[in-house]
Amino acid sequence: MKNIMSTEKLIIITGTPATGKSTIAKVLTKRLGYELIDVKKITKDKEVDVLKLRRKLLQIIKEKNKNGKDIIIENHLLCEISLPANIVFVLRTEPGLLKRRMQKRGYSNQKIDDNLLCEMLDYCTQKALDNYKSKIYDIDTGKRNIESSIKFMLDIIKGKIKKSDKIDFTKQLKKYTKG
Repeated sequence: MKNIMSTEKLIIITGTPATGKSTIAKVLTKRLGYELIDVKKITKDKEVDVLKLRRKLLQIIKEKNKNGKDIIIENHLLCEISLPANIVFVLRTEPGLLKRRMQKRGYSNQKIDDNLLCEMLDYCTQKALDNYKSKIYDIDTGKRNIESSIKFMLDIIKGKIKKSDKIDFTKQLKKYTKG
């Protein structure tokens, strides 16, 4: 793929639902003076064709780059596609906390189970590693509040920190699959 990026920056924020993507993306966008692309506003359907989504996002990125815009894009589906990102943040949350957040949002039991398994299996990080050549960072939003998560991310963006959080939910997976 031809690189459509010039000097503009593109930051991806992805992760399973209820990890804090939308909230963090809004605050980080304001702090950096970037423009936010909320994928939920582009995808109205429950079933999303990720190839069409990728083409649409590439068009939007190209248009924003013409105007010299730095961009943050957030959505759980972004780990499934490849975009010309400089940094990819995969937000992660301890499964028990994630379950409570999803229950509070009224998710169905099936959707909760599916997303908890994705989180415990490290699905979004593994897919991001497959799809992105850029630097990928796991951020544990369950250990930090919004402000400290954003500070950690800003330190990564500025090059002050060069490594991800160490996150391993395999113990919860073992309990979950036995139960």
